[in-house]
Amino acid sequence: MRKRQAQTSDAVATFSTEETPIPGPLRSFLRMTAISQQVPPEEVLPLLARNIVVSGYQNGKPTQYLILVNWYMDQARELEALAGTKGVIPYRIVRTRSHC
Repeated sequence: MRKRQAQTSDAVATFSTEETPIPGPLRSFLRMTAISQQVPPEEVLPLLARNIVVSGYQNGKPTQYLILVNWYMDQARELEALAGTKGVIPYRIVRTRSHC
């Protein structure tokens, strides 16, 4: 029985790392998700998962934390799409005359 437990724990200890694109600046994402900016990139997703488990739900319903993280992700994706391949959001300054 001990041998089997050792094999199981070894299997849990070895895992492959995967990359997931995060829209928007990483610094803003880390701040929004309550993750230290000091952590290495490979620790971001495990820490995000931990924060969601700990702070994402209460009584089976999403908390304000999870709602805000989702809003941030939606907005970052929209801005990324708006910026296009050049990564620049076009804008035009419109000046109005003052009636004073």
